[in-house]
Amino acid sequence: QSVRILVANAPPAPPAVPPPPSSPPSPPSPPPSLPSFWQTIAHQDIQAVRFPNSARTSFAAGMSADDDAYMALPADHESFRRDGVYTFRLTYGGGTMLAAGNPDWLTSTWTQTNWVTEGSPGTLTCLDAGCTKWNAATDCSKFKGLAKSNSGCAVLDGNGLEGCWFNVVGSICEWNGG
Repeated sequence: QSVRILVANAPPAPPAVPPPPSSPPSPPSPPPSLPSFWQTIAHQDIQAVRFPNSARTSFAAGMSADDDAYMALPADHESFRRDGVYTFRLTYGGGTMLAAGNPDWLTSTWTQTNWVTEGSPGTLTCLDAGCTKWNAATDCSKFKGLAKSNSGCAVLDGNGLEGCWFNVVGSICEWNGG
């Protein structure tokens, strides 16, 4: 089973140029679309390796996004914020989880107001069916975005400092033997 987390890094919007005075009114803006450029900030092949405990404070592991355990959070994370939110995509490969029977649920795309190293993800807005499914779960399985885990077994998880370490990114321990 593998885990990969991406953060959207869309180029800044060009400065607005006011239309000439004789121009007709502009049509309404289209709804926001998903970003076209993603940067891998973490990857793990859970069957091959666990993250080192030091990653809980350094938020770093490995040298390349192709390593079995990799995390490199951008120092300039504010440059990834657009309209007050960060856009993330988390993909789980293999195994059976909430996605059993529906491959669309292996990937979750969402926005959240806080950066992943904070104790809470802030406000979550789901952008696809995977996120909606994960967010509809109950108790520890409910996905609330990614945040710093309070568990010694995870770097980041799906509810931050609230307890449980489900929807883990950066697994340090095995859950129930696997």
